[in-house]
Amino acid sequence: SLKRAEARVAEAVDAGVFLDRFADIDAAIAGDERLAHGWGEFKESLIIPGGAAGRRLIRNTARPQLYLNVHAAVEAGLPLPSYLALPNFFVGLGLLFTFIGLVAALHFAAEGVTSADVAEAQQSLQSLLKAATFKFMTSITGVFISLALSTIFRRLVRKLQMRFEGLCTALEKRLDYVSAASLADEQLRELSRQTLQLERFNTDFAVELAQVLDDRLNRTLAA
Repeated sequence: SLKRAEARVAEAVDAGVFLDRFADIDAAIAGDERLAHGWGEFKESLIIPGGAAGRRLIRNTARPQLYLNVHAAVEAGLPLPSYLALPNFFVGLGLLFTFIGLVAALHFAAEGVTSADVAEAQQSLQSLLKAATFKFMTSITGVFISLALSTIFRRLVRKLQMRFEGLCTALEKRLDYVSAASLADEQLRELSRQTLQLERFNTDFAVELAQVLDDRLNRTLAA
């Protein structure tokens, strides 16, 4: 899913082409159930130009990494926590079977040790040691499987994170990031320009009104 999404974004060579193809890119990514949730959240932070004139690029007010990440994939249904919990289950199962086997071996060995026959007692102790050796092997096997799975899952999660980073990087190259502070500063400068224009308009209007009244008064007095 991430490879397809990144390839679709990379088809737009620059920000202008990305704007022209945004509808198709949006439909492709939003149509993938694994990425639809995170992409929908990220799309809400985009400022898309409405007309053909003016700014020819899409602005984003939030980084794509905030919405397109491993956590978003988990929210979309990826059972990653279950996978990461498997190593602990194997360790727990290994210990469980070890203790169950040891309890059973001690129970049967106790019957032989209490016997008056020395040979039978020795045979019971040998059986106990053999059973203990086998049961500890279950713990070793559980720990080994746990380590192997932990290594595999860690690599897979890292690969998944790199795929998300590749998609986010491709998006960043075709968007114009603006922070909330820069937007607030832009609004402040725009308000300042509007205030200045309003003051000029009021001054010019007062001067023109005074001139009109003066002309009317002069004509009236002359008549």
